[in-house]
Amino acid sequence: NEKKLFKIVNRRFRFIRVGYSYRLTELEGALGVGEIEKKDAMLKKRRENAAYLIKKLGKFKKHLQLPIWPKYSEHAFMMFPIVIVDKKIKRSNFINFLEKYNIETRYMMPLLNQPIYKKLFGNIENQYPIAKNINNNGFYICCHPGLTRNDLNYIVKVFELYFKMKKFWKDNFIIFDSQEHKRVGADILIDRTDNISSSIYKRIVNESSDYRQCSL
Repeated sequence: NEKKLFKIVNRRFRFIRVGYSYRLTELEGALGVGEIEKKDAMLKKRRENAAYLIKKLGKFKKHLQLPIWPKYSEHAFMMFPIVIVDKKIKRSNFINFLEKYNIETRYMMPLLNQPIYKKLFGNIENQYPIAKNINNNGFYICCHPGLTRNDLNYIVKVFELYFKMKKFWKDNFIIFDSQEHKRVGADILIDRTDNISSSIYKRIVNESSDYRQCSL
C-alpha cells in the first residue's frame, strides 16, 4: 500500500517534543565500550562500502548528488547521503520504490523541518534555502559494515532499474518470467504486468532468487 508505506517512511527521524535520552543502561554502556575496540575496522568497512556506492552510482550524477568531503577531513558514513538534483524526480516516489525492494531509507533531517522546532520557532525554512533543499530532496540509504558486496550490487541494480524504468538511463536488462522465477542470464526480476511503473510492486533477486533486506 503506497500510502501506508509513505507514512512509515515519513515518521522516521521525526521529533515532536523536547526531551532527554536516558536510554543508555550500564549493560548497553558495557557493550558500547566493547564495540569501541572494533571502531577502526568498522569505519574502514563503512568507507569501503561508501566508495563502492559512489563509484557505481556515479553514472547518475546528473540526477543525484553523492557525498563529497574536503581532503582535510574524514567521513564516518553512519549512513549514505543522497540529494536529488533532477527536478523531474520526486523524492517520495523514489524512496517508495527503494523501500519496495527492501532498501531502507531515511529522510535527511535539517532541524528546521522537525515538528518541535516548527512549534518553537515557526516555519522559518525559507530563510535557509540550502536546508530547505536538503529537506525536500535529501535521503539516506544503508552503508553499515554488515553489508556484503552482493548487498551493494543489489542496491546498485535497484537504482539502475529505477532509472531504466524512468528512461533516464539506458542499458540492457534481461527480464525474468516472474510466474516461473526462472533465471535466464541476469538477476533482475520484474513482476509480469502490462504497465510497469513505480506504483506496481516489483522485485530484484539474486541468482538463487533470495529476497534481500538492506536496512540502515
